[in-house]
Amino acid sequence: MLSELELLRRVRHAVTQSPEKWNEEMKNTINQAFKKFNNLKTAYQISQNFKHWYDYQNHIKPRDEIAKYLHKWYEKAR
Repeated sequence: MLSELELLRRVRHAVTQSPEKWNEEMKNTINQAFKKFNNLKTAYQISQNFKHWYDYQNHIKPRDEIAKYLHKWYEKAR
């Protein structure tokens, strides 16, 4: 079992990436960190939701739909 500090060191770069970029070992390590640090998991989910909102594909959607999604994201992030 890793110490808390070592666990955070190992995931510090991975939590800036999307889960598709993680290998199996990193997925296990990140899941350990998320179990130990629930706030980290929440922050990661909020950031991933924002990345999804900011995605290039959003530019073809109607503005009010984009704004509604952003407001939903903001309410979750608060």
